[in-house]
Order: sequence, then structure tokens, then C-alpha cells
Amino acid sequence: MSSKARSVKLAKENKIIVPRTYKKNNLKFTLVLRQSNGEGGAPCYIFSKKGFNDKYKKYSKNYKNPLIQQFIIGEGYGAYGVCRDGVVLQSFFHKRLIEENPLGSGSSRCESIPWNNEMKSYLDIFVKETNYSGPIMLEFKRDKKGKFWFIECNARFWGSLQLSIDSGINFPYLLYLAKIGMDFKERKTWKIIKSRSILSEFSFLRNVLKGRPELWGGTFPRKIESVFRVLLGPWKSFYVFDGKDLKPFFRDFFKKNKIKAMFHTHSKFSDGKHSIYRLKKFAKSRNVNLMFMTEHLEMINRTKWGEYVKECINQSDARILFVPCFEINSTEGPHFIIIGNKKYPEIKDKSIKGIEDFCKKNNFPLILAHSRQDFAEKTSTPLVEIWNSKNNVLPFGKKSNKICIGGNDLHNLGHGNFIFNYFNTRDYSKINKMLLGGDFISRGMGIKMLSNGKIKGSLFVVKTFLIKKRILELIKKSILKTIR
Repeated sequence: MSSKARSVKLAKENKIIVPRTYKKNNLKFTLVLRQSNGEGGAPCYIFSKKGFNDKYKKYSKNYKNPLIQQFIIGEGYGAYGVCRDGVVLQSFFHKRLIEENPLGSGSSRCESIPWNNEMKSYLDIFVKETNYSGPIMLEFKRDKKGKFWFIECNARFWGSLQLSIDSGINFPYLLYLAKIGMDFKERKTWKIIKSRSILSEFSFLRNVLKGRPELWGGTFPRKIESVFRVLLGPWKSFYVFDGKDLKPFFRDFFKKNKIKAMFHTHSKFSDGKHSIYRLKKFAKSRNVNLMFMTEHLEMINRTKWGEYVKECINQSDARILFVPCFEINSTEGPHFIIIGNKKYPEIKDKSIKGIEDFCKKNNFPLILAHSRQDFAEKTSTPLVEIWNSKNNVLPFGKKSNKICIGGNDLHNLGHGNFIFNYFNTRDYSKINKMLLGGDFISRGMGIKMLSNGKIKGSLFVVKTFLIKKRILELIKKSILKTIR
């Protein structure tokens, strides 16, 4: 449902107006780049042929085979619903009044509008053709002639959900009723109100104050007028803010652009002690949004791999995402972690070069796991797990020419020491790019490590950690000498 390429195809087949899709050798500007599969990822607007190739190449690194679409000038509209077995049980419609990016993006302020038969018919088509169950959102642009242009479909709840609730249509409760098989009568009337996201409106204001982009052909808000629009309200209905419960607002304010992750985590699918369901409970107790699950490839066959990926998908929800990764032993000794492979990985050449070539071919981030100095020198991969909660570290606290990440090598929650990674984004689609760019920090046990290997923390904690590490190294060396 959320594949833009498939939803555009479905709309065309049912004679719903869609923006024209261009090929690279036949372009007409202004145009929009959108990712073709999945949700997330802001569109990229390109106003002229100059610089198109560079922008397309850059966008393609994050989203494979993006759609190149005609840009539609018009007002934004949304059609929403809760569905069961291909039937829309309740619909709702709104109009966007302010978008976070004036060129086009998610809404910052919107208004509920009366029942709309045309948008309802489009909603019915999508749900019936896919036999869909759950929440759904269709996004449209309405041009000057009054025509609705289909933009995208998202099979999830929407950012302005509170507008529908305050208007009298409680979609979360209706979804609950639909899931347990209860019937209810569809309402066709509701309150006409406006709702807003304060934080998004200030983002809108910042974008307006930057000024109109060069070669932009559409309308653009006036600066002074926009300042007054944001400051004067309305102040009754908000996407997040509620005077009776301020926690969600402040969480949104302080952690809006943060993803808290755990890297290198094993489960029962290989040699871990806990199920992914149990790890989910732990992650939520620590406010973790992203878990890089890491199973030993040598312990998983093709059937078990399918079950592993399916469980990662099933346990993912609005608060946490489980990413299926795997750990592989190279023939030369070093272990590697490969991120985000949903299909069973066929790696015949398990040499360091063979593993590196596999990742380059499939565009997967490759990380050298629980590394040693000699291992780090053998591989060309820039990402190295320089530190993990088992205290396996390279020379620690010195600037490195590698991109350094802290991991857990977690098999048992009982060991107590955990390391978390922080990414300055809420867009999961940007994580791979941020990993490869070193745009994150690792933190745990009172220590903060930058991606260049430098550490920050109380002097006592750091010295204690390093002394402990040195003692363990000396004990290890003395044991090896005794054995020999």
C-alpha cells in the first residue's frame, strides 16, 4: 500500500489523475523526486536541468530508483479512513493550510472539511483493490480548476490525527473496534475546526524566512504575513500539545530529531538468550527506537532466515524498528556485520575481499565487529565497532581514521552494561547514510564516544575504564604465556 510506484500504477488503472512520470532522457521542469518504495523520505524539488544529474545521483543513494514526477501546483488535501477486509468503515477529510516546507511536505496546520464524495470514491477504490485492513491516508493536490491529483498513499496513521479526534472522529478507537470485529455506523458529519503543530509551524517560518528558492515557479508565502499567521493562532487544537498532559509535547520538543539505537544485538534465532519480543520490552523500557538485530549467518538456514526477518517486521511498530542484520566470519578471522538484508544472503566467497564486494554490489553498510588493531588494518571498510559492552576495544580515546561505533555484542540482558547510539534525525531512511558519514555518537557506562574515536566523560570514569581494560589485557597475556 505504501509503495509509491505501485500506488501510482493502481491510480492510473482506475482513471485517477496522477502527475506525469518522466524518464531521465525526457524531462520537464519543475519536477519532483520521490522514493518509489516504502514510506519516509522528503521529496526533492528540482527547478532546472542544471544540477539535475548531481541531485538525482545524491537522492538515489538514499532511495533506489526514485520516481521522477511532474510538479503539481495546488492546495493539499487528505482523505483518511479505517478499513477492514477491503471496506472503508469510516472516512474523514481535511485541507492543508500550512505545510512545513512551503514547496510541499507534511502539514503544519490543517482544517477539517465536510464530506467529499470524490475523495471518498478514490479511497474506496484503493481499499477494495488491495483488500486492505487498517488505517489509510491518501494525499492529493487540488489545482485551480478543482481537479484532485493523487500524490501518494500511506498505510498508517497520519501526523494530524488529533484533528480528526477533536472533530469527533476517534480513529484509534474505531480501529480497535474494527480489529475485534465489532461493527459501527459510519458518520458523515463532524465539527469543522483547525489544528496545528507548533514546532512544525516554526520550521515553516524558518523556511519562509530563508526566502523563495531561485527558479521556483509556484506561489511562496510572504515573510511578515507568515510571522503573524504563526503567532496569532489558532490556539485551541494541536497535533501534540495538551495542557493536561505535557509529556508528549516536551518529548517531541527535546527528542524530535533523535533516534536512540542499539547496535549488535543477538536473539534466540542464533546464540542469544532472549526472543525479539523480550528484547522489544527491554528496548521500550530504555526508550530505544531502533534495534540492529545481529544473528550469526552460520547458525541460520534459508527457512530460519525468513522467520527471523518476519519476526523483525512483526515486532516493529510506531515506537521501535527492528532491522535484520547478520554477523559473518571471514576466512581470515575478522567478523563482519552487514546491515539491512531482508533476503537470505548468498555469500560464496567469505574472504574479506569477497564480503566487501558483496556489500558494495548490494549497497549494504559493512561494519568490522568487535575489532582488534590487526583486524582493522586488514580491511578497507571505514566502519569499525571500536568499543562494545564486553570491553573489546581498539586503542581507546585517540582520534581514528576509521568511523567508530559502539556496540553491545548482546547475548544476555543480565550483563548490565549497555551502549546506545544516537542519530540526529527521526527519518529511519537516513540511518545508512548517517552511519557511513559518521553522523552519530555512542554512549554508555558514563562515557560518550564520537564517531572519530575521541571520548568524553568524567575523568574518573574514563581512567577506571582504561585501567580495567589494561589489567584484563595483562591477565590475558600472562595466561597465553603460561599455556605456551
